[in-house]
Amino acid sequence: MASRPIRDRFSDWYGMDVELLTGDTFVTRDKQIIQSEQDGKMLGMSFSLEEAAKSNITVSFAQFPGESGTSTVFQQTLSKIKRAAQTDANVYIWGETGTGKELAARAIHLASERHEGPFIAVNCGAIPESLLESELFGYAEGAFTGAKRHGAKGKFEQAQKGTLFLDEIGEIPYAMQVALLRVIEERKVVPLSGTHEIPLDIRIITATHRNMNELLKEGKIREDLYYRLHVYPINIPPLRERKEDIVDLYRYYQKKHQWNATFPESFFRKLEAYHWPGNIRELFNLFEHIRVLFPRGGWIGESQYAAVLEAMDQKKQKLHLPEYTENPKRTHV
Repeated sequence: MASRPIRDRFSDWYGMDVELLTGDTFVTRDKQIIQSEQDGKMLGMSFSLEEAAKSNITVSFAQFPGESGTSTVFQQTLSKIKRAAQTDANVYIWGETGTGKELAARAIHLASERHEGPFIAVNCGAIPESLLESELFGYAEGAFTGAKRHGAKGKFEQAQKGTLFLDEIGEIPYAMQVALLRVIEERKVVPLSGTHEIPLDIRIITATHRNMNELLKEGKIREDLYYRLHVYPINIPPLRERKEDIVDLYRYYQKKHQWNATFPESFFRKLEAYHWPGNIRELFNLFEHIRVLFPRGGWIGESQYAAVLEAMDQKKQKLHLPEYTENPKRTHV
């Protein structure tokens, strides 16, 4: 459970990696092991954080949280993220599901001058259409049956002095896009049933799993809204286009979870041959599966991980994905 300052600062605090909080925003003051009262087994860790001392030093660009890689295509993405962090322009991120669009948005926020402000993430496709207006813009007291006594702040107002990340922006109903455009242009919001405008000082980052140009052609996004949002586009490449980064991603996962596991080169060769429809999320799920089976790590040979890869192979066949293609040029240390 997160404390009030963490919940206020990060809307998506549940399940968040502690590493994302520590650094420029918070520092670790103390950490303790949580043990079961019945058998004394370790249940987890409790971290005590405190806000880092404020500084006038410009924040330097940190490594893409949760990702690693030295491939050319990924380095190009990192370069664009770094440039975006140096400005306050609207940024549009697109990439397949599981590629790390929210991680990219968070990286931009943390490396920008707004890093001390909140980062509010909203999945527009997960909010029912009837609730979307009140969720984004907030509402005044008495706006509808069941409304809170003093109303509630919307996501725009919650992101004040920080960054608002609107994921799956293409899922917002066409009629609702008019109201969204007005708020983006005027940087003011009027809560549902409210009478006063609230000035906004926020940075807006949007994302979709499909190229916004396609959404525009299909009439799923207004042309005027498109030009407001499509200012600085950043594409997050799928894992199948950066397979040479798989070893780096594993090393990141290994360090993050303090899992001392070693695999033969053939293991990574097989991973490179897979299509990865679920991208990095699917790759990390695979590592997590194997870690559950071998929590102590050590040497994990082919006979031990074969069943896991076989299950992945069967799924590939059900999805009619391309067959494994060996790449003899790659070697791993």
